[in-house]
Amino acid sequence: MIPLHQPLASSATQTFPGFSSLPLELRRQIWLQALPPRLGATLYIFRPRYWAFGTLTPSDEGFNPDNRKWNECIEFQHDKMDDDPITFPSLTAVNHESREMALSWLQNNDIKYPSLRRTFDLSRDAIYISPGELDDFWNPFDRRRQDLGEYALILPQKILVRHVAVPEIIARYHAPTLVHGLYWIRQHLETLLVVVDAPEGLVDVIDSGRDRPWEFERLDGASLVWDAQSEQYKVAGEVKSGYRVQCNQVLEAFLGVSQHPQWLEFRPFEIRFVQAMPRGVSEYTIL
Repeated sequence: MIPLHQPLASSATQTFPGFSSLPLELRRQIWLQALPPRLGATLYIFRPRYWAFGTLTPSDEGFNPDNRKWNECIEFQHDKMDDDPITFPSLTAVNHESREMALSWLQNNDIKYPSLRRTFDLSRDAIYISPGELDDFWNPFDRRRQDLGEYALILPQKILVRHVAVPEIIARYHAPTLVHGLYWIRQHLETLLVVVDAPEGLVDVIDSGRDRPWEFERLDGASLVWDAQSEQYKVAGEVKSGYRVQCNQVLEAFLGVSQHPQWLEFRPFEIRFVQAMPRGVSEYTIL
């Protein structure tokens, strides 16, 4: 046992010779605490190149064997999205034991090794649409209708997008456009994420075209849940004081939409408020 009164070594030479004598489970816990926390859900900046025109195959629903033109469709191609760069965990180079824990951390975070790139996670990551990209997001559908008219084939099941994020200014002033436009990606859509007080750094990332890793966390408080029975939104929870003004304005905007498309009747849909922050920042204070 090391005496309690024993002075600490200098930072340059500080070691713990007894570490290897500790029980294996305790050493594993120490290695685990030395690793970063689990990565949060990531905001992926929308780029027009993510949309692409594809062709249905005979195994696809809606395939028409009599007319090739009717088999052209629009797809959202996740493989064109920029992967999320990850900092290499230093524990991989300490010893076999720490390396095992570090590789386990990489696997649990869906990170490819040794490339250290994290691909888009459909279940929790979101596509972020900035004010300047809103028209480009809907443009493929508008072009499809213009080019093919009545033969336009847009199959929502081919568009695998579950979570769409927009800054509050879009949600506040373009609620009807959002509700009706989301019709085209309705098949897998689960949530519309409203980024409250989108930080200036996020705008810089979008404008410069550099996809730095930004994460988002759900804010405690109110959300809007579509109730198919009453055919209207219901407020779930209570808006917190720190961002009450912004959230209430968004809530009023969606509650004020006079007509809602029928697609809302067929699946759960929720509008949530989130905050965005650079990776590594655990809290982002909203003034």
